[in-house]
Amino acid sequence: AALSVAPPRRLDVEGRRAVLDRYKKRYAGKAQMGTLSFEILDVIAAKEAASVAMQWKLAFASSTSKPPAEGFSVIGLVRSSSSSPWLIKHDASM
Repeated sequence: AALSVAPPRRLDVEGRRAVLDRYKKRYAGKAQMGTLSFEILDVIAAKEAASVAMQWKLAFASSTSKPPAEGFSVIGLVRSSSSSPWLIKHDASM
């Protein structure tokens, strides 16, 4: 299961469903959630593990008063075999 730590309140949320439920409570719609985009900076891959470094940007509709946000993330991916889907094991977003 995924573990999400969301500063500054340091909310620990475990699992995709819990994270989605938290977002639905906090954001009334897509305008409040914003649009997330990524720029891949580097990828290091092996047969069953990979690391992806990226920059992320979060933009909001002009109807909201939220300023844009941006940061960096390094994601660790794993899979059990070369035919298995990639799964996020670690996400170090900053």
